[in-house]
Amino acid sequence: MTLFPLTRPRLGLSIGAHVLSLVEITRDWRRAWQGSGIRSCRVRELPDGLVRPSASDPNVSDVGALVEQVLALLGGQRRPWEVWPVALSLPDLCARVALFEFEAWPQKAAEGEALLRWRFQKELNVPPDARLAYRLFPSGAGSRPNGAAAGIQVLAGAVSGKVLEQYERVCEEAGLLPLNVNLSSLALFDFCRPAMLRSTGEKGRLVAHEVFFLSVMDGGYSFFALRDGFPVFLRMKAHRDGMTSDEVVSTIQFYDESQPEAAISSDAKPRPFYVVGSEGLLLDVTHSSALRLAAIPLNWEPLLSARFGSARPDVRTLPIAALPALAGVMEA
Repeated sequence: MTLFPLTRPRLGLSIGAHVLSLVEITRDWRRAWQGSGIRSCRVRELPDGLVRPSASDPNVSDVGALVEQVLALLGGQRRPWEVWPVALSLPDLCARVALFEFEAWPQKAAEGEALLRWRFQKELNVPPDARLAYRLFPSGAGSRPNGAAAGIQVLAGAVSGKVLEQYERVCEEAGLLPLNVNLSSLALFDFCRPAMLRSTGEKGRLVAHEVFFLSVMDGGYSFFALRDGFPVFLRMKAHRDGMTSDEVVSTIQFYDESQPEAAISSDAKPRPFYVVGSEGLLLDVTHSSALRLAAIPLNWEPLLSARFGSARPDVRTLPIAALPALAGVMEA
């Protein structure tokens, strides 16, 4: 959801259910993100109940109170007459996120968006004023059941107008202009991709037949399954008091049951399972073996090495809660 695609903000703001984070980066316009660096990083805990992510109801119980939290995070650096561009990352649960398959995709963007909006309204009862964001994946026959003909897979999110309006109002009253709006887990997946590729030794794609990606952030988790580099399954849920390995196992078992071709695959190699956002989430050997998983934690070190190289910041100064804000501004 980019308003001005030729403008790239240097400030990333992430609003979660429990945490507010702000990251400022530097950019080398000659080298795109490769020349970027992290200038500052701040995290602030939010009062309980101030933000309650929902795809259908208003998320912010007190807009003025959230504005005060954002201003406190900015630390008084912005002059009253200034408006700062920002990349805004929202909690996944404030949107309807879905995978859709199409036999073909219109060449005109307006026609494609109309088609996608129709699918959202028909299948998920999304209101007509929703803001859409989507990404196209032309799928190969190997990624579809029974070798079916290639088509188009669309990973899409829809945020209703009354939900988005609150977040935009918070930014406006805090002197921020959201040039780009993204969902945390979608930005995180794109941000983590270079580290995932580096771990496989490949430069172009995730070569394993099946790859799993799990992000655990601020009151929710998002699970993606990819086959031959294309998304085929996703699940996003809220969680309380931390994510447990049992929830992970249940999600992967549900995936295997709903995607029979995955469970009966002749490829017996362990499936790469990338985890970001929860350093304490580990699967025991029994679960990993039974589900054919090779767990690969993505902590700050591999993530920043893949994106910043030898110029990576000191990871000891970066709280993991700031990762969605960094991912949002880096992918803007």
